[in-house]
Amino acid sequence: SQSGNSKPMWYIPNGTVTTISRLLRHVEDPVTQHYAVKTLENIFSIGGDWALRLGTYESALSLLHICSNAKSENVKVTASSALARLYRCNIEQAQVMTDKIGMRAIVGFLYEGNTKVQQHFATIFIIALVNASNKSKNALSDEKLLVKTLIHLLDHGSNVIRGKVVVSIIQLSKLQIHWFVQLCNSKLIGMVERLNRIQDEYVSPCVGWFGANMNLLVELLVTQICENVEKLCGRRSAYGNRTYHNSSMSSLSSDTNLACKALLAVITSSLFRTSCGSSKTISRIGQLVLKLQKGPAALVSEIKNTIFNILEALSQHGDILLENPGDILDTLAPVLATSMVSSQSGDTRFLCAKVLCDMVLFYISEVYGQTQLSSGSASSNDAASCQEIEALLGEQIRENILPNLPALLDDEDPIPLYSLKMLIAVLDFDAQLTAAVSELGLVRNFISYLSLDHPNNNVHNLRLCKIMTNARDVALGDLLACGIVEKAASVLSYTCENMVEAFMEPSLELCFAIISRVSEEGEKESLRAMAGTCMQQIMSLGKHADLGVSEMAGKCVRMLS
Repeated sequence: SQSGNSKPMWYIPNGTVTTISRLLRHVEDPVTQHYAVKTLENIFSIGGDWALRLGTYESALSLLHICSNAKSENVKVTASSALARLYRCNIEQAQVMTDKIGMRAIVGFLYEGNTKVQQHFATIFIIALVNASNKSKNALSDEKLLVKTLIHLLDHGSNVIRGKVVVSIIQLSKLQIHWFVQLCNSKLIGMVERLNRIQDEYVSPCVGWFGANMNLLVELLVTQICENVEKLCGRRSAYGNRTYHNSSMSSLSSDTNLACKALLAVITSSLFRTSCGSSKTISRIGQLVLKLQKGPAALVSEIKNTIFNILEALSQHGDILLENPGDILDTLAPVLATSMVSSQSGDTRFLCAKVLCDMVLFYISEVYGQTQLSSGSASSNDAASCQEIEALLGEQIRENILPNLPALLDDEDPIPLYSLKMLIAVLDFDAQLTAAVSELGLVRNFISYLSLDHPNNNVHNLRLCKIMTNARDVALGDLLACGIVEKAASVLSYTCENMVEAFMEPSLELCFAIISRVSEEGEKESLRAMAGTCMQQIMSLGKHADLGVSEMAGKCVRMLS
């Protein structure tokens, strides 16, 4: 401190500065050199003008030399501590010092066996990354063992080193996203999740900061994937349908797939997956689905598979779906709806149908059936109300799902199965849509599936037939003309004769719906046909151990009697 114009309370004579500098460079006496290093450590800890005066890159080089060549472990520790404190007190010169020292030298000390030296150089590494020049960035590319070293240090016995490595990984990934890709493909996410369970006072904030930066890292990652896919698919439009064996393009394809796998690791992480729910990320994943369908199969097939794994993971985690329901329904759902009928690949059509089905089922049964959206919105960045999202879901159903149902039902297995499941949920969501379904001419399809050898003869179709039978939008005459009485009776008879438990209650419910409808509209002939065909089977089910089956059988018997 200073008082008026008086000298500082402490200062370092020029001769002392010269002596310290000389002792750093020349080992006349190891003990004396140790004291000189310790003096610098104390000065750099305090900071201020004297620290800046002594904290030159020449001092940094001398301290690094001592770290490398000192025979005493204590001297190494003191020198590394002094160098770390030099970096911290003279941030403005960090880039210059790193360029003079070299990134390789800093990374090399992370392999050091001395825990304290490793800890000090982990601090230096973080500051060097934050202030890295292009020279340092390029030098990092030559560090082939860097990923292996960082992953190894995450299992270090020192929690301080673990925390510092987590922070350094964030800075390294911000600097060049390909490091994040390599680290994720080396089990980074799982290791950080395990660190989060330690609940250490040093590690926990570091993991928290890792999570706070994950949104940015995911955006950088998705941007890299999109740019690579554009290069892979763009060449096709430029050069026609040629076969690609170019090694650089194959390498780019492999790197892109690794980047997709890194994104998959994040999206399947219970700790970080909500970072993948941003509007930009969702939109770009949708664009990738469309773009990859046009790319050369030899280059994009593995990438496409990984992207669909990402979509499947997204559709199975409600916290992501609740994070940004508006963009998922408004951006991603139309892409899936279009691709599930327009893609030339049967696998792509199936995966799109499955993912869309899973999303629709979630939003209908989990969100609107149990009103979870309103409770989840407290942590969601999406400001839309439940009513707005409900309207958007209804719009997607009318514009993109229902019109595609005829094509889906005619597609190869198991696409029709997912279509039937999705339609059941849609009609539960909005019963008035039975009119739209009827206008598409699908009632005839549903009834035709009530055939013992038809692959679509399942519980979902039985439920659909029941819903359409109960719907007053569908004329009873049309149902009877399609043979619903005979087909329903045939399914019930087969169910009873072969004891198909899964079919018993749904087939009885369909029969009850038919009996109720024909009784209400006075179709006595159809009623007699139903009674004559399956009365005996229905009565036998009245004794079934399942209460739901026996009660429904009893209702049917009373109506037919």
